[in-house]
Amino acid sequence: MFEDFFFPKLDWKLGARIIVVGGAVWIICYFFFMPCFINGRSMEPTYNSIGFNFCNKMRFRKTPATYGDIVILRYVGKRYYLKRVIGLPGDTVEFRNGQLFRNGQKITEDYIKFSCDWNMKMVKVADNTVFVVGDNRSMPIEQHQFGMISQNRIAGAPLW
Repeated sequence: MFEDFFFPKLDWKLGARIIVVGGAVWIICYFFFMPCFINGRSMEPTYNSIGFNFCNKMRFRKTPATYGDIVILRYVGKRYYLKRVIGLPGDTVEFRNGQLFRNGQKITEDYIKFSCDWNMKMVKVADNTVFVVGDNRSMPIEQHQFGMISQNRIAGAPLW
């Protein structure tokens, strides 16, 4: 019994099962859930600096990303970024002494756990883009990748 499980007899039935299971995994990963490795501190403590997750590619198919959504963005090649949406088309976004202001209103961000001293002049979010930034604002602003990104570069959202 033990040997049959770990060392099955090689026949056409086993080959067919391997092809069917492999095809199903490929379809699921290609169309629905893309495996993602997290490597970077920009979303700490919401997500650890090193980890694994799946990108739910269906999350924003029918409804666009909105304030507070965590998105996975296609960057260059096979590089993806994990960020939070803080601005939508037409909004103005700025940072004053570490505080986020959207359309002139101070925004309370309960998910920010580390203090921040960022300052950024007001920018207007262009049409068909969103403004994204990571949760770890204790990093110097110069070391942080953030800003406007085209909505068609949103690959999906983390599964958990």
